Order: sequence, then structure tokens, then C-alpha cells
Amino acid sequence: MALPPLPMTPPTIGSAGAAGPRTGNPGAAADAMTKVREAIHLLEMALPTLAVGSEQHKAVLKMIQDGAKIAPAGQEGQGVQQTALLGLMERAKQMQQMQQLQQPGQGQPPPGGAPGGAPGGAPGAPPQMPGM
Repeated sequence: MALPPLPMTPPTIGSAGAAGPRTGNPGAAADAMTKVREAIHLLEMALPTLAVGSEQHKAVLKMIQDGAKIAPAGQEGQGVQQTALLGLMERAKQMQQMQQLQQPGQGQPPPGGAPGGAPGGAPGAPPQMPGM
């Protein structure tokens, strides 16, 4: 004897399951808009260095205008802006540290064991040529 099928209940308002869109979190939304405003600020700083009338200048200007429509300036307090800037600086510092770790030879002795690149020689001594 088969069991009757379970009734399908639609998801409640505000929850679309794990794959659905995020619901309104006012703190996260404010943080996102602060980041958008900071991105606009960075674009505004880059704009004067682009050739006026170039495709890059036009594209950056359009990004600034479009961003200003969804995240107008002056809607957050000074503390929110400072927190966002500190977060950006911390992330930049982390990215710089990661890049330094990925560069070969940074903070590691040269291959061969002895500093200066001369195996068994004094630091800074020129490499010894065979037969000399």
C-alpha cells in the first residue's frame, strides 16, 4: 500500500530556500551601499587621469552616473564611511601580503644554502668559476 503524496507547501514570504535570493538585512544592505559609494569615489578619483572623450573616460563617467543613481552620496554617517574605508585598507594590506608570499625569493635564502649566491663562499663574494 503506497503512502499518499505529501502536500507541497509554497515557501513563506522572505524565504526562497537555500538557492533563493537573500532577504532584507538592513545592516548588510547599508554596508553594500557604502561599498558602492566608495567604489564611486574611487572612480571619481580615476576619472581626471583618463583622456577626455576617450572610450575609457566615457565608460567610467557612465559608471559614476549609474552608481550615483542607486547609491546617492551623503546618505551614510561619518562612522559608516570610516568603517568602510578601514575595511578597504585592511583588505588591501591582506592582498599585498598575499602577493609578497606568491613572489619567488621573497624572504627566503637563495638556492644553494649560503647567502650571496656563492655556495660555501662568503656573503657577497663573487661566484667561483671552475678551473680558476
